[in-house]
Amino acid sequence: MKQIDRKYLCYWCLGCTGQAEEGYIPKQRCKRFYARYGRLARKMEKGANEKVTEELQVTDILKLVLKLFQDIDKRQEELSKEQSIVDSKQDEILHYIENHNLNAATRCKVISLLKKVREERRQIKNELDVIRSLKDSFIDRYKSKFIERDIMIALKNLKELEGRKNNPKYTYKYLTEDLEILEQEGAKEK
Repeated sequence: MKQIDRKYLCYWCLGCTGQAEEGYIPKQRCKRFYARYGRLARKMEKGANEKVTEELQVTDILKLVLKLFQDIDKRQEELSKEQSIVDSKQDEILHYIENHNLNAATRCKVISLLKKVREERRQIKNELDVIRSLKDSFIDRYKSKFIERDIMIALKNLKELEGRKNNPKYTYKYLTEDLEILEQEGAKEK
């Protein structure tokens, strides 16, 4: 697998398994909000055409939701800091234009640089808009109702159920003596 430039790795994907695919073209800040989860993300994208929900385990979905609730504030803060840095870059370019007499070739280079910075800022703003929308309409409403705790409890309960399913135990109430006799006879035969 070839190495790609760090500027193409967003917080959510961290270079997901898409890099291994043929014809992979890196993008800055891809639009797949859940891309960090690699194969699972691709299954979710194909969900419109296939019955993906059967393949996904309930625990996987709960873990994704929990991760969303836990990481969204940190991601919003990171993006705000990135936007502040990009805004400073833009201001520096504008100050450079203001304070220097530029020839045509230099102006062209400065305008290209300004365009690149503006595009970077737009990508950050778009992701921030998605996060703010999610927070305003969904995350903040349910976070105040302790949904993170409830999801962790649900995951714990599912883990216990899985353990019981793999190791079933039953306490006999009425046929204890008869079943013990059958068990002893089975042990003698072995």
